[in-house]
Amino acid sequence: MNLFKTNHVFFLLLLAHIIALESIAWFTVFYFGNGWIPTLITAFVLATSQAQAGWLQHDYGHLSVYRKPKWNHLVHKFVIGHLKGASANWWNH
Repeated sequence: MNLFKTNHVFFLLLLAHIIALESIAWFTVFYFGNGWIPTLITAFVLATSQAQAGWLQHDYGHLSVYRKPKWNHLVHKFVIGHLKGASANWWNH
């Protein structure tokens, strides 16, 4: 039934979705300033993005997306390091 077969398009689209949300949040602050409404919208968008990035790095951290661990480690380090601002070594230990 291929229940454990990974859909790579899903993970690619999820990564693109997270990057798009991060871009939208920063554009909102850049374009509208730091008033109450833009700050609340940005906080909501960033919270959603960071939650999604947390689950994405979780899957890559458990080496469950690609067959080769090298690719999982590479993308895991990108997501947790650049999008989450945390250490991949911390996650592994």
